[in-house]
Amino acid sequence: MKERAQILNEFGLKLIAILFMTLDHIGLFLMQHSPATNSAQHVVGYVFRALGRIAFPLFAFMLAEGIQKSHNPKAYLFRIAIVWGVSVSASALAAHFASLTFEPDPLTDLLMDGLVLYCLSLPKWKKLYALLPLSYIGLSYGVQLYENYHSLVSVVWLPSYLRVGYGIFGLLIALGFFYSGKIASFIAKKSLAPLGEDAPAQYEDFVTGKSYRGLVNLTGMAFLFFFTLVFWGFSYLDIRLDTIKVSLETYCLLALIFLYLYNGKRGPDNKAFRILTYSYFPVHLAILYVIFHLILE
Repeated sequence: MKERAQILNEFGLKLIAILFMTLDHIGLFLMQHSPATNSAQHVVGYVFRALGRIAFPLFAFMLAEGIQKSHNPKAYLFRIAIVWGVSVSASALAAHFASLTFEPDPLTDLLMDGLVLYCLSLPKWKKLYALLPLSYIGLSYGVQLYENYHSLVSVVWLPSYLRVGYGIFGLLIALGFFYSGKIASFIAKKSLAPLGEDAPAQYEDFVTGKSYRGLVNLTGMAFLFFFTLVFWGFSYLDIRLDTIKVSLETYCLLALIFLYLYNGKRGPDNKAFRILTYSYFPVHLAILYVIFHLILE
């Protein structure tokens, strides 16, 4: 990777993820209010949703970075849990009093995936704590598959807003990002081993440079590409003369562009910015709901 290409810090990456997440939710509202597939609103909504697929891989990447680099990963996860609790509570109230339906909350993915990563970073047998969030992810994913297979059945004891939307796919890419640094270090040590006694010094120089960050980025990108191919790429096999069936989720590969540009630096960060970014998810959804309710209903 060319070092001059590494121009995005975590601050920039987070703003880009928030932008595409907002487009995704605007697209969702457009498609819900205009279900006719040939309408202009529906088409624009689909394009926005396709671009919105970029957001989750970037958030999963920053989650893995946060668990590894945070001085207090428990506090980091606690902040995510607070926002998740607010979002889920609002969804529960809206579902009960306004009979609204919701898609799975991506914050549930980030919280559960983050708990798995944190537990795996614990020493020795404490890693087994990861089985708890893994069980929840597996249960949620299984319920979703069951409903997809039995289209007339709805599992009411696990409402959609409590489920993981990205399921096993989201967990695997988060794990890939989490372990990409260790894999890159292993590759670097193996490559430098022929240098003999000079290898340790060369390795220390390498891991402090931009080339190492580039190798970590490429390793994480490889995981994203592979798991996207495994989970969603087979949709391209359904090719006919008049149409090509494309899974919406495959557009998450556009996130590779931004992961390639990441330089591993944190960038500007203060308490106000943290409050803004953590509160943005529930607040912008509420604003979008009010806007679309007033304009299109």
